[in-house]
Amino acid sequence: SNPQAARLMLACVPGLAMTPVSSILEACNAGHSNPEPLAIRWMRGLIPRAGREIIFGIGINQLSEWCEERVPSTDPFKRSFI
Repeated sequence: SNPQAARLMLACVPGLAMTPVSSILEACNAGHSNPEPLAIRWMRGLIPRAGREIIFGIGINQLSEWCEERVPSTDPFKRSFI
């Protein structure tokens, strides 16, 4: 019933999908300085990391739409490389 809310939720999906991957990668990089097991370490800072990934996801979506609007070519093959 609210299309703007639906669009906002769809814009948040890529960030939410990337949060676990980002968490695991950051936990693996902190292994030398944090003796906790990886199963616990990846959950530390999950909420701020999810917020960061959502902001990145929305920013990337807006950037790609901005670039797509300004591409003068109508050829889909050329547009895919810009």
